[in-house]
Amino acid sequence: MIMMGSRQQFFLCGWLTILLLPLLLNNFSSLFKLILDIDIDHPSFLDHAANNDKVILECTIRDWKTKTTNVTYVTPGEFYAEDSKCGHSFREDTAFFHVGKGGGGTIKKHLEIGVSWVHPRPEPLINEQFQNGPLRTLIFNVRDPVDRFVSAFNWRMAILCHPDDERHRGYMKLKGKGTVGARRFPNLCCIGGSEEEETMLRETYQSSPSVLAEALCHDSSLRPNAEQDLTKV
Repeated sequence: MIMMGSRQQFFLCGWLTILLLPLLLNNFSSLFKLILDIDIDHPSFLDHAANNDKVILECTIRDWKTKTTNVTYVTPGEFYAEDSKCGHSFREDTAFFHVGKGGGGTIKKHLEIGVSWVHPRPEPLINEQFQNGPLRTLIFNVRDPVDRFVSAFNWRMAILCHPDDERHRGYMKLKGKGTVGARRFPNLCCIGGSEEEETMLRETYQSSPSVLAEALCHDSSLRPNAEQDLTKV
């Protein structure tokens, strides 16, 4: 491990910022355009430039209780306002690959994008649909891989039952919420039947993602076993 003083860290961060800022700004601009998907051929966007030089977004608001949908047209500022309930209405040829622990749940909750929701595991049907139709567009979420690693470790530690766990094992009925489980209410429920994984995380890696990360280092004698253990998380 390389240790640096605060002065060295300051200068290193400064140089990295100078070198990477133009690239990051360029990538951010591209990503921002992708997120907004400002394409006048897209059904969520209408080009009203001839009338008022503004891009108008199609705001789709779904009421899941009444199962009704209301469509209005708003400006980008109104669409992405903090209190906005607008959601995109994407084409049926669009699929979202939810990369685990990468913020996909937040995207689904706040954007309410109306697309097929797929976890990026081997999906023969999805591959076939991309090759032969009808799917033409793929959306996927990205996150720093180290953050994903730490998040996945801590999440499994939070939802798996441990030996002296007092939470409800499995699913339970909660008033006003229906049947719920650990993924929605980890403070009330835990996932049983994964004792081997829970023991591995708690004992072998001392409930710490850092311990597992160090075991994965190229010069670690624990690396072969750690690589196999990582696939279980």
